[in-house]
Amino acid sequence: MVSAEHVIPGIDDPTCGIAVAAKHLIARGVGEDGEVWVHSMWTPMVIKASIAALLKGKKLVRMPHGCTDPEKLRYHWHKKRWVAPIERWLFRRADRIIATCEDEVKWIRAFEPRVKNVELIPLYSPIPHLSAIASATADSSSLNLLFVGRLHPLKGVEFLIEALHAIQSSSESMRSLRSLRLKIIGKDEGEGPKLRRMVADYNLYVEFCGIVSDEEKNASYDWCDVLVLPTLSENFGLVVAEALERGKRVITTDGAPAWSPSASATEDKCDGNDYGGRLIYLKSYRDGSDETRVNLLKNAIEFLAEQC
Repeated sequence: MVSAEHVIPGIDDPTCGIAVAAKHLIARGVGEDGEVWVHSMWTPMVIKASIAALLKGKKLVRMPHGCTDPEKLRYHWHKKRWVAPIERWLFRRADRIIATCEDEVKWIRAFEPRVKNVELIPLYSPIPHLSAIASATADSSSLNLLFVGRLHPLKGVEFLIEALHAIQSSSESMRSLRSLRLKIIGKDEGEGPKLRRMVADYNLYVEFCGIVSDEEKNASYDWCDVLVLPTLSENFGLVVAEALERGKRVITTDGAPAWSPSASATEDKCDGNDYGGRLIYLKSYRDGSDETRVNLLKNAIEFLAEQC
């Protein structure tokens, strides 16, 4: 069977969510012969590929991967506004537009109400297999935290670092908790110097790994006790699925609405467990103040530190 063509940015980066998601779809044989699937938005490559598909008479399928999230649209809107009319024109001419969660369907229709066909294709729904909850790492003297993703303001890594500092600064917390170690893997998109300065000023144990291979990423999942995705904007959050499948505990936020469970953690109580008690989903995070975000992450880490 001949599959669709896919245009994918960053295909060789195993920490790039769009590339990983596209590979999942290709492996599943998603897409029909004669279709051109164009992933992401805004870049010249994406726009040229979309126009080329239309000129060749191909069926254009656009998959924005959360790029129409209002939070992302506000980021650098002074640049995006010049490209937005072209993207809306292409959306109207696409045969299909693919969303990965219900919230993204709303974002796409809000961005261009005249789209023809918005189709929901969850990347994991439900998760096909959940391992038993993994035991704590061999180094029981520390709680090992992992972040996988871009070093970008919308990923919220600075709030995670502030939360670790708040825990470290609290004598009550430090008496009851193991030491905290954080490993950060992913492409630096401008936030790295600021985050490194914060880590140095707070004297935290944080390792910046940059872009890694698939083998190194898998080893990092084995190393960690908890994956933390403190995001402000995520259409799906594949790293959450990857961690849950490996039996790891996860902390994520309402910036990744695809993972919204039936119950959630609040600002002063972290009881929002789901997926077999291994996921904490922080409500009131995305639209909360910086202080609220730090407190939510601090409480969630302290809560899981007692469970692991």
